[in-house]
Amino acid sequence: MTDPEFSVIICTLNRASQLPLALDALGIAVGRAQQSIEVILVNNGSTDDTQQVMEGWAAQQSVPVRIVVEERRGLSCARNAGLAAARGRIIVMTDDDCTLEPEYFDHVRAAYAREPREVIRGGMVTLGDTRDIPFTTKLDPNPAELAPTAMPSGFIIGANFTMQRTVAERIGKFDERFGAGAPFIGSDDTDYLVRAQNLGIPILYDPTFRVAHYHGRRGMDQARKMYRGYGFGNGALFAKHLGQKRVRGWMVASVRAALRDVLGKTQHELIDKRDVFKLKHHVRGFVAYMRHRG
Repeated sequence: MTDPEFSVIICTLNRASQLPLALDALGIAVGRAQQSIEVILVNNGSTDDTQQVMEGWAAQQSVPVRIVVEERRGLSCARNAGLAAARGRIIVMTDDDCTLEPEYFDHVRAAYAREPREVIRGGMVTLGDTRDIPFTTKLDPNPAELAPTAMPSGFIIGANFTMQRTVAERIGKFDERFGAGAPFIGSDDTDYLVRAQNLGIPILYDPTFRVAHYHGRRGMDQARKMYRGYGFGNGALFAKHLGQKRVRGWMVASVRAALRDVLGKTQHELIDKRDVFKLKHHVRGFVAYMRHRG
């Protein structure tokens, strides 16, 4: 059997009520695509009706749908299970609270046709519900390539993340210590991108293919929780890659940003003194990683 052009991976945990929104949009996009597609749904040990929702949706599709059960909790564990099952030339990863635009696959195919070298390519992520805090989005209208020494956090987002399967094979698995459900609750995508940089793999942003993110987080408490988690994960990331000069430069930049906050030279949306807040949790994550490693 010929391998498909695309493997779409969606990982989920106890999202039975929300998952149909993502799956219905995926079904529309798959139906409009001109390429061969397989869908891989990873159930990360759900205890609600997620499995039944997946099976019901899969039975209605005209493309191959594989349901993988990964009982080890953690988004990186689930992603690794999805990657192990993927056979497509291009891998697409999105989240269970995101909707793909109807022409998504045609836009991704065009992007890879324009630039055929081995890359990681992320797309635009819009806010699905305007009541949610403006976070975990990527709205830049201009394509860009990440500089080899630049911090990749936020340059592209895991909700709209693509790469050739050959790239995934070169980089290897997601570090299962990072990400939702893991000891270091953020920075799983960032760690993957740092490792891509280490191999000289270009990281591109392309606004032509889009998803909408319905993350459901509202209010300052939720904003602080997200910054706390991402800051903790980035601190652990700094510790993991401490031997690299550019990573030490990112740490210095974090301290300088906090100093500018202390001096009142910066203003931020959502959280006052945001960079001071982030630095505090960078330190927590750094210390936690060093203890965990020891």
